[in-house]
Amino acid sequence: MIFQGISEAKYITMETVVTVQIQGDFVQVHVMVVNKGDEPAYNVKISAEINGNIKSAPLKESLKPNDPYSEDLAAPIEYKKPGRYPVIVIVDYTDQNQYPFTALSVVYVNYQETVVGRVVGQIETTPVTDRGEVKVKVRNLEQSEEKIAVRLVVPKELTAPVSKKEVSLKSGAEETVVIDISNLSALPGSNYQIYALLTYEHDRYYYSNAIGGSIKVEEKKSVLNTYRGLLIVAAIALVLIVAYFNIRRRPH
Repeated sequence: MIFQGISEAKYITMETVVTVQIQGDFVQVHVMVVNKGDEPAYNVKISAEINGNIKSAPLKESLKPNDPYSEDLAAPIEYKKPGRYPVIVIVDYTDQNQYPFTALSVVYVNYQETVVGRVVGQIETTPVTDRGEVKVKVRNLEQSEEKIAVRLVVPKELTAPVSKKEVSLKSGAEETVVIDISNLSALPGSNYQIYALLTYEHDRYYYSNAIGGSIKVEEKKSVLNTYRGLLIVAAIALVLIVAYFNIRRRPH
């Protein structure tokens, strides 16, 4: 299985290609990143979350424009049921000013059997400054009621204090799950890739579905900017009132 994703910083564009397969008793993850930007990326580190276990490669000090960087990561198979499991790939790096960025990718690995789930979703976001929320619409298209775990995966520039929630949905039902997020180091004007992982067990199988989305970070508005319109209206009204009384005071 191959995934291609792109994450952009101010002068750096990191392209990620991921291949996942099972070999023997291990999940093997091959990650290649290419710096498509016009300046070097620094402190590049590739990691993968496999069934809750984080595996990381050694840090690469710099990656020049158009240079590829590949690493292989592996973790023992600890899946309890056949099915489709998510693998989260994280690429950390900094710019020349040592400002940190994160590129996220989510791929799947099929264990023992290939399955396709029938729980779908959609991410809805609004621009954030310091804090915000992500709404995940979850719909159950299975023929039976399902207990679905909803997990929000965000880059390290953002945080979700409560990133996991659970809902029980009857067949055909839909529910919106709201997850709060906070801004740690996200740059205003930037868009950040996020994912909602929907996982559940049905009969003897495990299912997962990763819903991708993005969230925009905006500059925090000052109090003056927030009330600027009201101040302008008040000033105009004051001028009109003063003019009115000056006209009334003129001798006829």
